Amino acid sequence: MRGQQVVRRVYRNPPIEEAICQVRYAAPVEWTVATPGQLFERFKERYPGKPRVQRPIQANLASGTQEEGPSFSVAPGPARIQLRSGDGRRLLTVGADVAGVVSLRPYEGWEHLKPRFEQDMRDLYGFFGIAEIAGVSARYINRIKIKQVPVNLSDYFHHFAVTAIDSLPFTGGVTGFFYRSELQGSDNTKLALTLASIESEDDTADFLLDIDVIKDESMNLPAAMELIDHLKEQENAVFEALITDQARGLFE
Repeated sequence: MRGQQVVRRVYRNPPIEEAICQVRYAAPVEWTVATPGQLFERFKERYPGKPRVQRPIQANLASGTQEEGPSFSVAPGPARIQLRSGDGRRLLTVGADVAGVVSLRPYEGWEHLKPRFEQDMRDLYGFFGIAEIAGVSARYINRIKIKQVPVNLSDYFHHFAVTAIDSLPFTGGVTGFFYRSELQGSDNTKLALTLASIESEDDTADFLLDIDVIKDESMNLPAAMELIDHLKEQENAVFEALITDQARGLFE
């Protein structure tokens, strides 16, 4: 990824469905059956909504004997608690190995999300006595709705998948696609990018644009807070590079 500075545009109707700023701990914190309740009490002034307990699914692939071959299993991962604001739009998700703040549509804006990330992570840092962070990420999940159907993809997206589709020796409209790319930067920053068509709830053509910028590196909390701004800048630069002016018109 190029490190050029891009001016962050502010849209009146941003297509952001979900924005997540997350840290991963270098070592799991102590987690007991009492921890979710203790976290709710600690954060209930900011997150008074009914909390939810999450059980992420964890896939495991184990090598087997030559006769049996490898075995694949799925099991519940470590429990996490999701604390919620009164309106359900602002979330704090906490597990034994990870924590993140979430903003749901309508997006609250970086000027609110970043201070919330800093305050919540600082409080968790003290609550758990975390000594070291192993990684930070900024992920933005966008849902782009286009009313003009059928859609000429190149009118809205700058993406290799669009070029490949347009160059196919076949006449017909695109009814579905899913493209995911993962890039590794020279500074250990990673980009996970997904562009896909998704089911629409009305008479529009809907597309998912999921941009996740990740930095895996040992750091303390002040460094993580400083880094999140840089990751957000990279996410924003990727987003702007992937959309056209016609797409931008959808968000004004």
